[in-house]
Amino acid sequence: MKSTVLTILCAAAGFLLGFGFPKIGKSHLEKEAISRRSARPPANPWGERDLSACARMRQFVSQTATVAPEDWPAFFLARMHDPEGTRLAERLWAERDPQGFWKFLKSRRDAGDLLQYGRNLLPIWAAADPDAAMAAANEITEKHASDFLRREVIDTVLAADLKKGLAFAAAAPDFNRFSWGPRDWISADPAAAAAGLAALPARSEYRDFLKIAVAAWAETDSAALLDWVKRQPVPERDEWFGAAFTAAANADLPAALTAAKEIADPAARDAALAGVVSSGRMPEDQVPELLARLPIPNRQAATLAVLEQAGTSAQIAAATRLLPDAPASKNSLESVGSLAGRISLRDPAQALVWTAALPDAAMRRAALARLAEIGINPDALFAAIANAPRLDLSNDLFRNALRNLPADRRAAWIARLPPDLAAWAEAAAAK
Repeated sequence: MKSTVLTILCAAAGFLLGFGFPKIGKSHLEKEAISRRSARPPANPWGERDLSACARMRQFVSQTATVAPEDWPAFFLARMHDPEGTRLAERLWAERDPQGFWKFLKSRRDAGDLLQYGRNLLPIWAAADPDAAMAAANEITEKHASDFLRREVIDTVLAADLKKGLAFAAAAPDFNRFSWGPRDWISADPAAAAAGLAALPARSEYRDFLKIAVAAWAETDSAALLDWVKRQPVPERDEWFGAAFTAAANADLPAALTAAKEIADPAARDAALAGVVSSGRMPEDQVPELLARLPIPNRQAATLAVLEQAGTSAQIAAATRLLPDAPASKNSLESVGSLAGRISLRDPAQALVWTAALPDAAMRRAALARLAEIGINPDALFAAIANAPRLDLSNDLFRNALRNLPADRRAAWIARLPPDLAAWAEAAAAK
């Protein structure tokens, strides 16, 4: 009897315990789940990351129709780092509320975001309200961002309204890291672009586009360009004036030369004649005589231009005759090296002969180093080095020569040199 009662009591206790434990376990799991849910970020009302890319895009399209102006910041933040809809969201917000978009970007105090999204916002804004877009770009004080965004606005306005765009350029003259190159607003009307750019203040960076504008004008009407440019004053060190005569000479050499000689002002005439010579179109036998009439600065600039453009055998011969009077400068040495490289493309052996005959040791050093850099035949280069005066050799020469040799041939190449040159080559290669 006692054992039966004890068994029943044990069974009851076991049932109760078994019934209670699951309840305790479930309650604990529920508490953990609630804790995890509370630790999650709040649900994003504008996006669901568990959806597929196509579903997110459909969701985005449906949402954009109903986003209120005050909800755009939250909507855009939800899309800033999603591949679907980000660029479209930028454009939609820029078109609907550029002022609000700009205010949002500035409030983030993030230069990267300002550049990334501002570069797309401001051109859209400038097309609709150029004055407001320019005022917004002028608010930025950080130099890099300011330069970039102001240029975006000015270039957009120039494409639509040349006069207004140039007015903006005149009021914002200083830029860094400018990107020069052809622009559609120049090719659309090069005459108007040239005249407008020439009227900008001398300190305006946009004046540098004049070199492109006069070249584009020369292609369409070189006679009109010459008639206009002859009447322009020549600001000191302003390169566009000579560039205009270079472009005109490429289109009509006799007319450009005649126009240059007719200019009464001596400084303007010298700049114009230097520009004609710089075209590389002058007959080779006339170039030295014409250069001799120019002041040293104009002569140097024209000589360098001739050296840089020489390509045909006749042009190379004419350029070579100018070398004794070439300016002693880093630029001239680079031009000589470049010319040696162009000669080697035609005849590597002739390039070495031409280099050895150059009138100045500095020129020979520059030319030999350039030939070594482009990988001229290592045996021919070795012979030239062995027979050259020591003044013709340089660290750059040895470094370039060894760099173009296979690693397993360098030691043997060095060992063939005289001991002093071998030591020089090893020291140069080690630097």
